[in-house]
Amino acid sequence: MVADAHLEGSDDPAQGDFLLWLDDLSADRLVLLGDIFHHWWTWRGLPADEYSNVLDALDRVVARGIALTIVPGNHDFFDMDYFQKRFGAAPNDPQMLELDGHRVWLSHGDGADHSFGYWLVRTVLRGRLFSVFLKILGPSWGMGLLRRLAGHREVYATASHP
Repeated sequence: MVADAHLEGSDDPAQGDFLLWLDDLSADRLVLLGDIFHHWWTWRGLPADEYSNVLDALDRVVARGIALTIVPGNHDFFDMDYFQKRFGAAPNDPQMLELDGHRVWLSHGDGADHSFGYWLVRTVLRGRLFSVFLKILGPSWGMGLLRRLAGHREVYATASHP
């Protein structure tokens, strides 16, 4: 299970580490628990170029027979249908999954914030009107707005890869 990688593009050292980790992964299932991308959006069905290497690595993961489960986060919920189309992994938040005979509840952490303010922000950002607004802005301005809304990512440490 991986959550909150907040990948920001090909210049992001954490993204490079994540790619190496994905290529070495040996498992039955990979669960992405949201905020893998610091900001995610597709324009006319195509993702931003800065994430193409991650998506290619996920293609290799799936090609090795590793099942992919996706739970959207508060930074990467836009156009998550892309993952269903490309990988056959239907995003679903929250969801129950059976792992090794145990039922496991999967949800991104932002679901624990029940404040009115967060509910309002979440409702507006996930609403149809905001989605239409992003499409009107186009890919350059739309991604720029999402970068601003996502804010600065705190980098605590990146994993070293042998």
